[in-house]
Amino acid sequence: GLRHETLAEADSIVREYGYDLHEVPLVLAVLRNPYALEVSRYAYLRKGNPWDRGTNQQLAMNEDFETFAIESHDHGGTSRPLESYFLRDGQFPRNLYIAKLENLAEDLSEALRKVGIEKRADLTQVNISRHDRFESYYTRSAELAVYQRYKWVFDHGFYERIDPRKFVFAEG
Repeated sequence: GLRHETLAEADSIVREYGYDLHEVPLVLAVLRNPYALEVSRYAYLRKGNPWDRGTNQQLAMNEDFETFAIESHDHGGTSRPLESYFLRDGQFPRNLYIAKLENLAEDLSEALRKVGIEKRADLTQVNISRHDRFESYYTRSAELAVYQRYKWVFDHGFYERIDPRKFVFAEG
């Protein structure tokens, strides 16, 4: 594969090697808090890596976070909606385990234990984007844009939406 394949794309790749994604014991997907993810994506794109050229990088490098959150394009574009990374034929596969990045080491250990594998190594973090706490970037407009982009994640209960009544938004 390349990187960031949807579940259907991953299925096609493993079939080339003689495997059926429905028959493997574990399909692991990792999900991140959408609010933190968008801030991290913004900080990462601001680095200006040449392989990330495009509209989103230009927005990150030239605009504030609020503008980026509102105007940037989804990771996979319109042809790869977020749910396509977790659903196959509109359903969660029975062997799919969704780990949360914020709890990855523990979630990974649990997922592996469920298929009879004991964790053997600790995880290390690489490619970390440096930025302030994600909450400090949000205005009401930025929060709404991120909520709408990741509505599927919120609607399926993976993460809770920031409650505007309880959240102290950045000025803007």
